[in-house]
Amino acid sequence: MRIVKDTLLVFSGDFVVGLTALTVNVIISRNLGVSGFGIFSTVTSVLLIASSVADFGLGTSLVRFTGLYRQENRDLIDSLTAVAFRLMFIAGAVVAAVVFLAAPLMSRFLSAGGELAYLIRLVAFGVFGTTLTMAVLSILQADESFKRYAAINIFTAMSKFLIIITLLLSRWLTTFSAVLVFSFVPLLVSTFGLMHIRSRIPLRPTLRLPKKLISDYLHFGKWVIISFLAVSLMTRVDIILLAHFKNARAVGLYAAALQLSMVVYTLVGSIIRVILPKISKLTHKDQYINFVKKSLAFSVAACLILSPVLLFSKEIIMAVYGSKYLGSLNQFRLLFFTFLLFPLFQPVTIVVYAIGKPFIMTLTHIAQLLVSIASNLVLIPIYAGYGAAITWLMVNLLGTVFMVGYILLTIYRSNELVVKGEYQFNVQQ
Repeated sequence: MRIVKDTLLVFSGDFVVGLTALTVNVIISRNLGVSGFGIFSTVTSVLLIASSVADFGLGTSLVRFTGLYRQENRDLIDSLTAVAFRLMFIAGAVVAAVVFLAAPLMSRFLSAGGELAYLIRLVAFGVFGTTLTMAVLSILQADESFKRYAAINIFTAMSKFLIIITLLLSRWLTTFSAVLVFSFVPLLVSTFGLMHIRSRIPLRPTLRLPKKLISDYLHFGKWVIISFLAVSLMTRVDIILLAHFKNARAVGLYAAALQLSMVVYTLVGSIIRVILPKISKLTHKDQYINFVKKSLAFSVAACLILSPVLLFSKEIIMAVYGSKYLGSLNQFRLLFFTFLLFPLFQPVTIVVYAIGKPFIMTLTHIAQLLVSIASNLVLIPIYAGYGAAITWLMVNLLGTVFMVGYILLTIYRSNELVVKGEYQFNVQQ
């Protein structure tokens, strides 16, 4: 019952966040027009990619280790949390600086005239703020403090919503002001979030960490780091290549379809954030089998419940974005089908982290990234946004089939999947 309660709590928060974020994007898309929204989407894609890169997978690694050792040694986990936060702070500062300095180069790649440099420099501040916010959320997730987790997410969404509404009513809503909001709200939120975890990040760790623990943390983290890099590029390489090969209008149509179709991720993301710290505590084969069965049953049921959306795609596009975005209709249909069919199986795939084999997930993400880049390079110049949507289908099919198959084989062939030793993973490779 606890996991259901936590899932409902996080989902409620994520639902509010998702609905608010969608509303904000609809307001921006309707008022900036297709081309203006395309420029906004291109620049914010840089923010999302850089922020994910700056996270370096350290947050996910922290959640995993906290789930293993919280009950055994709380002081140890507090010290590890303090160290992990400092690493994430430094990474965020470094990546933000790189984005700021490389803005002219990025601008020339993303637009023929190179006029986006000043917007990308604004985004650099958002990268630092977003990285700090992600660090805070990782600590709260690791502690299973889902009320505070939901509160910070809601605060983020509502801050953007209220400022965008104010700009709209005052007729100051432009591409520049929208990017400004998305860049500086994360800095505000990170300050608010730090107030929630200030007791968890003392100036100095209170306990000397065993070298083996640091080694295992970074060893586990290195695979997550590479995986995060691959996923960060893969999830936004379509927008970046569309901006490079096509124009702002093509980006705007595709970004609108992508934003709307990713509503499914609200549900999936809520479940994963609750499950990851809990599944890290599993150690026996029967526990994993039971988890996989329940996850697969949920995935099938969710697909059936949400599938009627495909029948009303045109009406949804018209209601949300208006007639000027009807050019994104077929893109939305294919993207929604893709995100409905495959991401719902993600709760199963996180088992690879729980059994201490993140390198499998990393190899899968690298393969998906290579397929994504190759496919987008071929299809986008010919089919524009529709080519990017086809690529999403191919990439998700490849990753989901392999991961689910691997996990099922691993579980049913193993007698014991994870054995906790003193401050280390003891997993048979």
